[in-house]
Amino acid sequence: IGKKQAIISEEEASEMEAGGDSKEEPRLVRKESNKGNSTSRSGRAST
Repeated sequence: IGKKQAIISEEEASEMEAGGDSKEEPRLVRKESNKGNSTSRSGRAST
């Protein structure tokens, strides 16, 4: 978990620099991608 959080933190930093006001949405998308595409797709498929 700690390692994943570290990766997400780096992603967030990059998104904050490049994203601006719309940094929140890409951050959430990236976080889901990091957790696992299969999990993300399953959740979206159910929804």
